[in-house]
Amino acid sequence: MTLLRLLSFAACAALAACAGSPEPLACADADWFELGQRDGLVGASKGEFKSREDRCEDADAPVRSDLYEEGYAAGLAAYCTAEGGFQAGRDELKYEDACAPPQEAAFLAAFEIGRDLRRLEVAAADAREDHEKALRDLDRHRFSLRIARNRVNDSYAAGPDVAAARADVDYHAGEVRRLDGAAPKLRARLEEADAALAAFKAELEGSRFRSLAE
Repeated sequence: MTLLRLLSFAACAALAACAGSPEPLACADADWFELGQRDGLVGASKGEFKSREDRCEDADAPVRSDLYEEGYAAGLAAYCTAEGGFQAGRDELKYEDACAPPQEAAFLAAFEIGRDLRRLEVAAADAREDHEKALRDLDRHRFSLRIARNRVNDSYAAGPDVAAARADVDYHAGEVRRLDGAAPKLRARLEEADAALAAFKAELEGSRFRSLAE
């Protein structure tokens, strides 16, 4: 398995962990090498093995610590690299001090780059969501304002209905004014966030992280 595929595997494992639904551990036929590799690929602490071991011992199932350690070392070898640090930072994994000093410096430097990229990606996504929501709300209030004005001008409407319609006109007109003022600012924020993300990715073009930043 190539390093890039290993890191992609680690990202999938990280997303599963973040979702709060860890995979069930079938102790009787557990692949201890694979379990160790999964933990190593996300830089999990050795406490993960103890947790698995306790569960399986409670079920009177065999525990292959030798295979787990072998898999963990293989996974950790891919994790404790600059590429692994970048991916871990981008996936917002918590660093558990799993890497040995010779590899840790490069890992942590890349980890910060990955975290910076994630922050910029989130900022751009949030800005886009806020801008698009404002435009949707603006269209909705403009439509409602037209309906309310038609109700005010309805010659067959009773007095209480006209009063309610005028209140709706005031409300929707106020929202239209507010959103008309907010939309350009939200658009500017989106453009700024997109530009910052694009500039950061451009800086990565000549680096080893280029393919990981896609």
